[in-house]
Amino acid sequence: MRSAERDMGSGNILFGKWADFIRYLLRDLLETANNSGGEWQISEYKTSENLKRFEELSNLMLCLDDGLKSIFELFHLNDFERFCLVLGCLFCEDFFARELILQLHGDFENGLLLSFCQTIFCVGFSVTGNIQVEPLRMRLLGLEWRSGVEVFFPNVLVRNFIKGVNCLEASVPGLLLLDLRSTKQHWFASSAQGKLKDYLTKIQGLKTGKHLLVLRGGKLVGKRTTIALAAKENGVAVLLVDLSIFEGVDAEQIKRLACDVCLLVVLNDAWLCFENLGADSEAKKVFGFFVNAVKRYVSFFCLLTSERLDASEFIGSYTLFELSWGCLQGKENILCWRYFLDKYDVRFKGSDLVARRFRFVVGQIEQVVKRIKLLDNPETSQILKICHEVSGENFKDKAKRLEGLFTWDDLVVTEDCEEALRTICDLVKFENIVYEDLGFERRMAYGRSVSALFFGVSGTGKTMAAQVVANEIGLPLYRVDLSQVISKYVGETEKSLNDIFDIAKKSNVVLFFDEADALFAKRTQVANSNDRFANVETSFLLQKVEDYSGVVILASNLLVNFDEAFKRRIKVMVQFALPDEEMRLRLWVRVFPEQVDTAQLDMQYLAEKFEVSGSMIKSAALLATFFATREKSPLTMDHVLNALKNEMSKSGQLVLDTDFGL
Repeated sequence: MRSAERDMGSGNILFGKWADFIRYLLRDLLETANNSGGEWQISEYKTSENLKRFEELSNLMLCLDDGLKSIFELFHLNDFERFCLVLGCLFCEDFFARELILQLHGDFENGLLLSFCQTIFCVGFSVTGNIQVEPLRMRLLGLEWRSGVEVFFPNVLVRNFIKGVNCLEASVPGLLLLDLRSTKQHWFASSAQGKLKDYLTKIQGLKTGKHLLVLRGGKLVGKRTTIALAAKENGVAVLLVDLSIFEGVDAEQIKRLACDVCLLVVLNDAWLCFENLGADSEAKKVFGFFVNAVKRYVSFFCLLTSERLDASEFIGSYTLFELSWGCLQGKENILCWRYFLDKYDVRFKGSDLVARRFRFVVGQIEQVVKRIKLLDNPETSQILKICHEVSGENFKDKAKRLEGLFTWDDLVVTEDCEEALRTICDLVKFENIVYEDLGFERRMAYGRSVSALFFGVSGTGKTMAAQVVANEIGLPLYRVDLSQVISKYVGETEKSLNDIFDIAKKSNVVLFFDEADALFAKRTQVANSNDRFANVETSFLLQKVEDYSGVVILASNLLVNFDEAFKRRIKVMVQFALPDEEMRLRLWVRVFPEQVDTAQLDMQYLAEKFEVSGSMIKSAALLATFFATREKSPLTMDHVLNALKNEMSKSGQLVLDTDFGL
């Protein structure tokens, strides 16, 4: 579109034969004025010869400079607007023309009086009356009011375009250039990007109509990169307008900025994109200014948003297409990891396993890979730590992290219980292979969550088992604090739990609900409003558990407290029973650290005589050690039996000294 041959050495800008004709006209006008004693009249100047010259204007347009001709065509300028623009550019860029104009009309304080253009134009054309142009073309021509006088001074963006100067990098507040045309960045296969490519191909094939594309997603999902890569495939750049910076800006200033942005978009054949359109009326008003400025000249623009917005009041004749995405799933996730690992030349063992384990958005994956690159020979533990930090786990007071300190060797449970726990781990480890590689994803439209119910009497190892599972699958474990969740106010409990599940989904953590029957209780007959709301809460939670894409572990002392419908939705049911004699012996042997001298203890007697839970054994061992430390003596059976008596009393059991041989 731009002419490569511009004679700028002499300070002149060439507009072809029409510019030559205007220079001739100015000289002729000045000569006429001089011959008439310094003043010239329109009636005296309307000669048949000059009228004939003006009639040749349409033919002269064919000889215009490419840049100027493009502006005429892009903005559909009428004859008078073309005349004003050329005359104004000559005034700014052509020394000879400027001197002629100043001699004819004096100094206009860096502006050209509109009346002067009308006077000259009317010399050869019929009287046009007052100029009526829309805001964008007024900005293009430079029309404005100064001290009550309407003047124009052609927009510098337009003058630079005509001169062949790249104005894409022009400094316009709130404008960011996204240009990936010169980079090697490319798509990584994802369903969202595939849908976007199909949509862009479709509207290109139509070649008509106006289209608004809305890309919706949270932070770091890659909205900017996606639209920039789409533009790259179409050979254009993207001009991104941040609407948030215009808060409190004068409306007239916003209108001028909107016109400048539109000029850049149209002159450079770029894509126009907006972001940070909030729900408040001020942001919508600003967006409305921009849409009104571009609607005649821009047939396609894009809106990036993190929330669902009603854009119907703005789009008018535009056809709306909305595309949303968030965390990557399955193969898309692995492909994205591989993309950034190749981009930053990062290699580590088990990268695909890490990719399957964490559900990140695009930006988070890039952050992780960048941080891994800074490490020398990164270990798996370091990589997992980075992943957890980037996930941004922030439950505030609603859930607290439990460190995964325990392994399978620390867990003393029945064989059936251990097998069920390992099944939970397998459901996580092989999820992508079974659902995606083996095709079960098409047969299971929903319900991919890994949910487990741990039930059994208190102290049988349910919390420890949750820690072991989380440690095995390499995910952080968060115990939900029910005191911060359950509320007496209608809807507050659901809101709190909804927040917890949303954060967990982004962070990919294991949620652990201890004493879960307080939340997931059996639904009852509706006798009053409290019953009705309780049932609503239970149904809501059942749905959240089923929809959650991660791991949820529920623990309860009594299985009978749970609704039958709830039990059917649980993937794995794990029963924790009181340990038998053999298990109790293993617990007594393992409970004392190596530093504690247990030579005087009869572990077999303790396991055989006292039918207690694992937690009671652990508490008794700790208390007995305190007794021995207080007395500055080795640990004895008396210490252990006294501690055990204390623990059994706390649980409400009837104990006699004779039972302990005391």
